[in-house]
Amino acid sequence: MGIPTIVGLCVAGVCLVLLIIALVQLSGLRSALSETDKRVRQLPRPAEDAGRIDRTASMLQVLLDQMRRLDEAVATLRPSFSSPTPASAAPPPPPPPSPPQPSASAERAVAAPKLIVDIGSDGQGLKGRAFEPFPEERASADRTAPAPAAEQVAKPWVAPASEPPPSQAATSEREVEVLDEYRKLIAQPRKAEINRWTDDHDGESCEATDDGTFRPLDREAGGLLVLLPLGRDRAMVLPAGRMVVDFATNFANALSLRSVTRQTFELVEDGSGVLRLVEPAYAERLEGVWRLSSPGRLSGLNPG
Repeated sequence: MGIPTIVGLCVAGVCLVLLIIALVQLSGLRSALSETDKRVRQLPRPAEDAGRIDRTASMLQVLLDQMRRLDEAVATLRPSFSSPTPASAAPPPPPPPSPPQPSASAERAVAAPKLIVDIGSDGQGLKGRAFEPFPEERASADRTAPAPAAEQVAKPWVAPASEPPPSQAATSEREVEVLDEYRKLIAQPRKAEINRWTDDHDGESCEATDDGTFRPLDREAGGLLVLLPLGRDRAMVLPAGRMVVDFATNFANALSLRSVTRQTFELVEDGSGVLRLVEPAYAERLEGVWRLSSPGRLSGLNPG
């Protein structure tokens, strides 16, 4: 007999006791009302109270009839409480799955896990139960068990260091030093000194293309730009010695300078006629090809 059945029997018993008490009280009340009705009918009635007494007697009779019907309704409910049924029948458990067939290639039988019951030290009852793992699982768990929570100290997340975006101005000491040297050279331009300086910094002569890439081109063959490597796959793009020296005569016009720099530099027309590097351009090497990543700015062009 399950716990739900016992609870249902207890509730039914309590309800039955309450109904019996109510029936006893109703029976006594009905008897008292009957006696009162009889006495009222037997009392001598004056002529003026005859109608009132008759109405009272009729009301008492109606009340007695209602109580009798209530008694009959309660009597019909009594058998159902005398044999209570369980509150809810639990659905039958599903059939257990069929055990897998042992493989024919199994070389040894695996022992079933042992049931471990932990009895409290006070002997009052079971405190918990668990299944002992298989020997192989226990050994694997011992090897791969994580460290206790107290030993696992969470370390703050630190963002990995990365190179500054090419669109930002040069921030490293080497870039600042290179730019200072280059600006001093182009302030008093001499082609030989500028070419020697770019060679000392492993500069590579090149030309810009319409698709934003740079193609190697010797300075003797017309290379007007130079790539100064800043790392393995990052370089600074600067005007070569020939462009600096011949700027006033051949490249001071925006149209002519744009034809050789393409979109490498933003051109500022200030009418000075002297080439100034406001901001260098930057390139990145992707799959062996140098590609423009951030355009620079050149000033000194004549308007128009």
